[in-house]
Amino acid sequence: MDIRLVMAAMAQRVGANGQLGLVRAQQPENAPALAVVGGPFDMSSLSSDHEAVRAGQITIAHDGAVTLHRPLVIWESAELLVSGGVDLALDRASGAFLLNLGGLTVSDAGVSAIGDASQSSPAFRPFVLTAGVGAVQVVKGRFEGLGYADSAAFGGFAVVNRGIFPAIGESRVEESDFDDLSSVLFEGSRGATFRKNWVRDTRGAGLILKQTIETEVSGNRVQTSALHGIRISSGATGARVRGNRIEDAGKIGIFVDGASRNVDLEGNRVSGAKGDGILVKRSGCIRVRGNSVRTSGGNGIVIHRSTSVALNGNAIERNRRAGILLRNQPAGAETSVTENILAANTSGISGEASARIRLIGNDFSEQFPRLVAGDLALGAHGLFADPAGQLPIVLEPAGGKPSAPPPPCPIIEGA
Repeated sequence: MDIRLVMAAMAQRVGANGQLGLVRAQQPENAPALAVVGGPFDMSSLSSDHEAVRAGQITIAHDGAVTLHRPLVIWESAELLVSGGVDLALDRASGAFLLNLGGLTVSDAGVSAIGDASQSSPAFRPFVLTAGVGAVQVVKGRFEGLGYADSAAFGGFAVVNRGIFPAIGESRVEESDFDDLSSVLFEGSRGATFRKNWVRDTRGAGLILKQTIETEVSGNRVQTSALHGIRISSGATGARVRGNRIEDAGKIGIFVDGASRNVDLEGNRVSGAKGDGILVKRSGCIRVRGNSVRTSGGNGIVIHRSTSVALNGNAIERNRRAGILLRNQPAGAETSVTENILAANTSGISGEASARIRLIGNDFSEQFPRLVAGDLALGAHGLFADPAGQLPIVLEPAGGKPSAPPPPCPIIEGA
């Protein structure tokens, strides 16, 4: 298949950002791409008699490992199966990548980048991209060394379901390892599942949800990402992020921003983030429940210009700055802070009294004497008399009672 057709199809589905480096990486120049154009193809059925093998576009090692030296495209009416212990390698020097516009199944198999950097495009690394109406099913997969930073869609493992037509199915990724990728991305997908995976040593954010709808992220371990551990952004709606471990993120552990709404952060363990443990910024209807946020280099949990946020039952301990920071909350907003444990942070709760804050049943007994800091300290005298949180405290905004509450899940524009 003409590589120019592949580039055009990809640009229609994910945009043209990063394509220049991708085109330059193709060696030999303008060599055709491989394609699965109709029906299913099982990679384990590939033999030395296949035309692409005879042409040197694919090599098969004695141990059965398969290396692609050209891009491989799965067209909308086609499906590729990689299973049964098959190791599929993508050659970096020749510009190989895997583009799925139809169906891709990876089961007990691996996909990795091999080879030296491309001389004509040194930054290029192979990637696995599902786009358009495509869907992917992964169970016990292994992905290593993939992705480059010119575009999030080329970040290593990405599902990008933009456009008018819905995907052919819900994407599901379970019990898989992602090692040394730029990032893992879901964009525009509906009903995707990312469960019981291990994402480690990413060169960007560990996992990105962008404009997704009703995504489940549960039971994963996201470790030592260079940027944020998990980012939920660009109007993502209905994300359920539960029971994950986010360790040693280079910036923020879990970052919710960009007008995202109706998000559950529940039962996650966030530790060792270089920045804040959890940051909610310009988003609405966010529930932060039962999380453990420890040893962050910044604050434990930050709420910034967001509405209808509830912090309930979190353990927030040994963070370098405030356990909870409330910043630039809009007039009329109410933040509910209930039954949290704050211990050994530089201060317990800090920020501005620009909107109502309802404190009920929070335990500050191990946070004494730095219970409150910032403007909130002027109105929170009751905490010193009741650090165990037996009595409710309502902090009203400066200047009197708050205005009428905004409608459900409003999105607050501005910095």
